[in-house]
Amino acid sequence: MSINLDQKRIRAFRLTRHGLRGDAASTLLDAVRLMCGAQAQVQSAAELQIRVRNPRISRAMIGQALWRDRSLVKTSAMRQTLHLLPAQDYQHYICALRKSRTDALVKIMSKFGITSGQLARLNELIIELLKDGPKSAAALFHTILPQASKPIQAYCEKAWSIQLFRLAMIDGLICYGPDDDGKPTFVRTDQWLPRRQPQGSVRQAQRWLVQRYLHNYAPATVADFSRWSGIQVTEARMIWAANSDFLQEVQTGFGKASMLKQDMARIVEGQPVDGSLCLLPHFDPFLLGHCAKTQFVEQPFLDRVYRAGGWIAPVLLCAGEVVGTWSAKRAARKATFSAYPFGEFTAKMRKAFDENAAALADFWGVDCITTVNV
Repeated sequence: MSINLDQKRIRAFRLTRHGLRGDAASTLLDAVRLMCGAQAQVQSAAELQIRVRNPRISRAMIGQALWRDRSLVKTSAMRQTLHLLPAQDYQHYICALRKSRTDALVKIMSKFGITSGQLARLNELIIELLKDGPKSAAALFHTILPQASKPIQAYCEKAWSIQLFRLAMIDGLICYGPDDDGKPTFVRTDQWLPRRQPQGSVRQAQRWLVQRYLHNYAPATVADFSRWSGIQVTEARMIWAANSDFLQEVQTGFGKASMLKQDMARIVEGQPVDGSLCLLPHFDPFLLGHCAKTQFVEQPFLDRVYRAGGWIAPVLLCAGEVVGTWSAKRAARKATFSAYPFGEFTAKMRKAFDENAAALADFWGVDCITTVNV
């Protein structure tokens, strides 16, 4: 029997689980876990995603976690996009996502006549060249390509150069290292993450991933999970069915969905969210966990948030609903923050916008100017 959940309770639950109700994540790694990883296609956006969930975090702390402590890992993960992941969770993500990601890559590469043996040799070359430490992606590409098979060379003429390293990243053999003069580098994970957790079984990792996803994004459907993770729908359905023992079916305004059984009391008894405003940056994971985007944004404004080319705009979020977008232009020692509300922008909202903008400017170490474009 399905339990009916209204949208206000759902929004309150998700905001709480994402650390967006004023209850800051206790640590930097907790902030990242609340999102199931920070999306890092744009590094500055990933930093802001962490910052809005914990105002005590500085850019220096994020850099330290990535490049000194190595408690954060930068790698390709969900949807084949760059993410910052807690190092302790890294192997879970790699193991859970590997099959679907490998199948998708091999399907494309097979059209060029690339064999499994050629791919294995490619990985061996990459690992060998990285034995002495980080190397830039460009240097690796130009060294490896002449030694690669002709089908791989033909593939690289059609694809981005980064695709040469895709399988090694999917297999968890390499991840991103510190930039070299502004250019990305790769490192071997057996050297960069010597204290990484050993991989468990695929079934255990996928069970962990479903639980982690639903802990932060429920209620959700198997289609939502497939879209968020990048796991093909057929495989996602099998994973969902294999873990039905901890799922509870619920009825939402967008149809039937699932939650963790252990979370039912929390969402039913949870306090409704107030009307406080917060600023989410580009590509914020809060907006990327579900297929039905009208859960967050009214239909007339979808194109202003979910833009062409997979670009996700920075948004004004009020009580779990997107009520506008914002932008920031930095010049010298100041940043001008502009709000673009979809409707009424109250004095309370303006005050919250000014306060949030000032906090983000402080994060960047610049002065703040705000404007509202109605």
